[in-house]
Amino acid sequence: MRKKGTKVLVGVLVLVVVSALISFAFAQDMDQLEIDTANAVFEAADKGQPDPSWQGKKFTIAVLASGPHGAISGPLFFWRPFWEKLTGATYDVAEIPFGELQAKIFTDLATETGNYDAIVGPSFFYGDYIANDWIIPIDKYFDDARMPKWNRDAIAAPIRELYQWGGKWYGFNNDHDGMVIYFRKDLFNDPKWQEEFKNEFNYDLPVRPDSWQEILDLAKFFNGKDWNGDGKEDFGISMHLKVGEQGFFNYIALAGGFVVMPAPGDNPAKVTRFHNQFWFDPETMKPLTNTPGHVKAMEMLVELCKYGPAAMVSWGLGEAWDIFLRGDCAMVFTFGDVGTLSQDTRVSVVQGKLGVVP
Repeated sequence: MRKKGTKVLVGVLVLVVVSALISFAFAQDMDQLEIDTANAVFEAADKGQPDPSWQGKKFTIAVLASGPHGAISGPLFFWRPFWEKLTGATYDVAEIPFGELQAKIFTDLATETGNYDAIVGPSFFYGDYIANDWIIPIDKYFDDARMPKWNRDAIAAPIRELYQWGGKWYGFNNDHDGMVIYFRKDLFNDPKWQEEFKNEFNYDLPVRPDSWQEILDLAKFFNGKDWNGDGKEDFGISMHLKVGEQGFFNYIALAGGFVVMPAPGDNPAKVTRFHNQFWFDPETMKPLTNTPGHVKAMEMLVELCKYGPAAMVSWGLGEAWDIFLRGDCAMVFTFGDVGTLSQDTRVSVVQGKLGVVP
């Protein structure tokens, strides 16, 4: 005799199978969309006139280790077949963990070992690169018929400045990141949460927060509540704070508003002893980390950490992004990648629900 629970079990199995098939179909759709978009972009792009002597050549690019589908390294894997088709050459991708980037790249350049022919890395290494004559300017390639054309005027002015030293260009247009707060727009605009927030904090829930105090209040409010209805407590904010990884970017982006004073007059970006300084007094090289702005910023960061997963002190980028993308965190303080990833049904359940503030 068939047990009564069999129908229930079969129903659950059917739901699981259907869910898996739907997820697989969405993943296939995203894969195909990615391929179709890449093919269209490649066909439309200026490709220059590749030199026939490049056929069969091979070189190595050093890059942040985040895998074939990860941030920064992912595009090098993705576009390699297009590069090979265009030039007849190929390249190896040398992935380096963030905490080892400086040591491995600097050692290779200083010893002239030559493991890396090109580098995709942080622009704050430029001072050492250029002062030691480790890398070459790229101006001579701008009008080289072999090279594709790119519009340097289309790059935001601060990024153009980063790519140039002493009037010469050293960097190509690749990845410009600003730290932002992504938040769940649907939560912030929900009348239920708006009412509860006002009762608790005595002011209207800021649907587009514009101060760190508001961010802190929002993180505190949404932390520990089951607002996505999955039976588990959810979190207020996620950050990637692993030592030796990219957590210091969270601190720099937060602390800038507490520490850096723009210059008076027509040029607010002018650097003086007291304006547009962050780490050191430029005359004495005394660290500024114990000055009031830095102290207040660190206090704010420590307080924010109370309203997210305790594990985030050991998280890199992927873990901090994942908890937000899967719908278990109200905010994430990170780079621009989340905007794109949120639309990818393979990793995200928050499509169309994002708000963002600088």
